[in-house]
Amino acid sequence: MRCKAPSFWWSPPGMRATLLRPAAHVYQTISQMNKHHATPYKPHIPVICVGNVVAGGSGKTPAVQAISQLLHTENIARYPVILLRGYGGRLSGPTSVDIRTHDYKEVGDEALLHAAQVPTIIAHDRAAGVQLAQLSGADCVIMDDGLQNPSVMKHVSLLMIDAAQGMGNGLTLPAGPLRQPLDAALAQADGIILSGDALPFDTDLPVFHARIEATAVPDADKNYSAFAGLGRPEKFKQTLEAAGMRISEWHAFPDHYPYTPRDMERLCEQADKDHAQLITTAKDHVRVPVAYQGRVDILPVEMVFDDPAALLSFIKSKLPPR
Repeated sequence: MRCKAPSFWWSPPGMRATLLRPAAHVYQTISQMNKHHATPYKPHIPVICVGNVVAGGSGKTPAVQAISQLLHTENIARYPVILLRGYGGRLSGPTSVDIRTHDYKEVGDEALLHAAQVPTIIAHDRAAGVQLAQLSGADCVIMDDGLQNPSVMKHVSLLMIDAAQGMGNGLTLPAGPLRQPLDAALAQADGIILSGDALPFDTDLPVFHARIEATAVPDADKNYSAFAGLGRPEKFKQTLEAAGMRISEWHAFPDHYPYTPRDMERLCEQADKDHAQLITTAKDHVRVPVAYQGRVDILPVEMVFDDPAALLSFIKSKLPPR
């Protein structure tokens, strides 16, 4: 079973964080050595990376989808391809994701969500994934995650920040939630996508504001029993409440949690007692056993940029001429 992020990550550094600082130093030393010895693959097409510095959900998946749609709509990329590792799936790739034949156990839940909208490739070896995208005729690759991965040269790197999530205790894994020191992440980034109001640090990088919105609001007169297994599941609950929905039960699970028939029986029994409709995220729904998917509604959401024209102009300024 997957574990939730430890609560001490989100408190001022205490005894547990202090004890884990030597391990965090070793982790960062190994990461720096890997970057130093890496020879990045130089792709023939533009590569845009949307990464994060905090482990867990920051909103990268909807941000990548929104950017891919903007690029296509504005004819900046006629055939964009999304590339991601395929976290949680057993296939290492490079593999073109087919929602008709693949399931989340093979390619991961995020890959299935992307592939329903945009051609998607999963690859543990990101350079091999970019090469497959080029062979498939892609004219742009959008990486979901990979800011810390040195195997591919990126033309644009955007750092996704969730203001409500913040930076935790400011320490790196496993002493804290940061994948790398914040200053190192900022040095790699060209710009920031901020979900929320206030940036939790100072920077001279351009900041593009965004928000998650429900694209269709379910029946506000119903009772709903909501559940989610995300990096920050309470974010989904807040989205439901902001949409004016009445939540009778709330169940939080670890990120990428693989729901079992037993889990679903319990959720269904509780919902029936409360005369409530089960509801979850699209990302969670693909991890629900097929026999129960018809019992669960999905709240569809999208990322909306406050100034999409400014973001597109910035991206275009970083891309090589056609």
